[in-house]
Amino acid sequence: MDKTNGMSSYYGAQFSDLTVDNFRRWNKLNLFSDMEPRYCVYHDKLLKKSDEFEKNNDEAMAQMSLFIAHISSMYLTNKADCPLDAFWKSPEGRSFSLDDLAPDNLDFFESIIPECDNILIKGRLADILWIMRKKIEMAWIAIENYIKMPIQYATWYYRNDRIWQRAVNLVNQLGRAQKAIQYRDQIRKVFLELLLSEAFSEESLIIEYAKILFQLFLSDLDREKVKQKLRDYAEYLMSHGNNFKARTTFFQILKFIETDCYEERNPIFVRIAESFVSDADKAPADSLITGESYKNAIKYYRNIPVQFRSQWNIDERIKKLYDKMRTSNTSALFHMQKMATEGIDCTEAIGQSENMISGKDFIPALGNLCLVSPSFSYQDERKKTLDYIKDFPIIATVSSKVFDNSGRVVGQYSGIDLSDPESEKSFPAFWALMVRRYGFSVNCVVQIAVLPALNVFNCEHHITEDDLISLCQGSSIISTDRVHLWAKGLYFGFNDDFITAVHLLCPQIEHMVRMHLQYLGEKTTVLEDSGVEIESGLSNLIKNARIGDVLSEDVLFEIRALLTEHSGSNLRNQVAHGLLDDKYIHSPFPVYLWWFCLKLVCFSNPDFLEKYKALSKARGPEEP
Repeated sequence: MDKTNGMSSYYGAQFSDLTVDNFRRWNKLNLFSDMEPRYCVYHDKLLKKSDEFEKNNDEAMAQMSLFIAHISSMYLTNKADCPLDAFWKSPEGRSFSLDDLAPDNLDFFESIIPECDNILIKGRLADILWIMRKKIEMAWIAIENYIKMPIQYATWYYRNDRIWQRAVNLVNQLGRAQKAIQYRDQIRKVFLELLLSEAFSEESLIIEYAKILFQLFLSDLDREKVKQKLRDYAEYLMSHGNNFKARTTFFQILKFIETDCYEERNPIFVRIAESFVSDADKAPADSLITGESYKNAIKYYRNIPVQFRSQWNIDERIKKLYDKMRTSNTSALFHMQKMATEGIDCTEAIGQSENMISGKDFIPALGNLCLVSPSFSYQDERKKTLDYIKDFPIIATVSSKVFDNSGRVVGQYSGIDLSDPESEKSFPAFWALMVRRYGFSVNCVVQIAVLPALNVFNCEHHITEDDLISLCQGSSIISTDRVHLWAKGLYFGFNDDFITAVHLLCPQIEHMVRMHLQYLGEKTTVLEDSGVEIESGLSNLIKNARIGDVLSEDVLFEIRALLTEHSGSNLRNQVAHGLLDDKYIHSPFPVYLWWFCLKLVCFSNPDFLEKYKALSKARGPEEP
């Protein structure tokens, strides 16, 4: 993409001299005949063709090839405000995007669409005109060409799924227009026939067909057919030992069932839980994967309301699973397996962070993103603070005040007693100093590790909201009614919107702690004198005597330092009380909280852990 680096506004203006005759001559060359019908293939090969034409002094054909290559480079998203986006972005630049198109370019597209006979290019050009000029006839042309794409396993996962998804998004966006209804019916018929006729196999696209159908307003009869096919497929997968894909199928079934239809939902939750138990029973007893699988089983058993549990003896099952979980030494909810990474030389820190991601496949890259810096340890931070006090005794003995963004004093601490820094009298000041030092370390981690690694990840991979929903569904720490909220919070972070991510994730962390305390039978509400019962906030929840059964010492420290301490970033209260201002857009703390949540989700998902460890091992010793 070097030809697009450093591009200014209306980069596409350089193509303004192209004419319909140029396109006709270029089209007759039939360059697509030996190309696999994929946008990324078109992009790569047309760039090479452009260079060849340039060497032969055919400037018009070189420009035509380069322009269509750029148009092909953009990738389809599910974002309503930006359905087509640059393929890669970095602080140094980005690839071609809609913002680079000049008005003359759009006029040119309109003139060549009738001459274009390639369904991918014609659909893309029409789609661009619909997005930028809202010409309804262009939307119809885009849909008409998108739905001509062949549907087969070999190409579905090479972004052809996104072409069909774009067609669905367009027909739904155009609502009750007669043509939209006709196209919607046509797409529904195609995918329903495909789903019902698809044979069971590990490579079946049944789940993918169901995802499309879910968006197309099925009749009650068709909905029942889809659910039954999915049930049969899930049982087939479980019988063949593919519990992960079976769970994915069960999750898809739940989308087709009303939330209050317990008669249908409860058996699904039972089967999901049983699949996790099956995985745990087959894994080594002392493996983190084992413990997280048992936790997930408990989570899904708990989704069954109390009045229905006796049918499957759920309470007894949960009790036995707790015993198994303790036996596997993973009873602490957020205990994470120690995964070693090589130390990063600070003089080359950013480069090493980027190298942990660069060139890796999706799962290893995502896992390495979580491990790009070691997790903080409470005991390590405590020892570093004690050493700091010894090295700088004068600073430690001086009293201090903590101010918020508006200048209010929100914390005031006397000096630390050097002879007993952790005494009852000195501990508030000692704790405040430890939290402040942690905040400095967070800044460093974000700048030299998290953001450089995330930039490389986003350049080389495109994570979707569906990917994150799947990740969250398999996490033992997230309740099933919060999966989409967690996924959206993580998704905003991958799109560099950390402020929105924090506003979504902070309340979910609080809910997560509350939920798991309730699982232990702890009371999480306070009864006021007026008789009103209110939920305790995070600051009070983490003071619960049994919080150690829910959070590990290290995770508890980070949650306190990030979310509830006035001497720290205090993000929970800043978010809850509307105290974050625009300056926080560039603060490291929202970035770090997002990364912290990503780690919690990834490493509490046994399916992800298993894949990550297997793929990392397969790649060789360069993996952490």
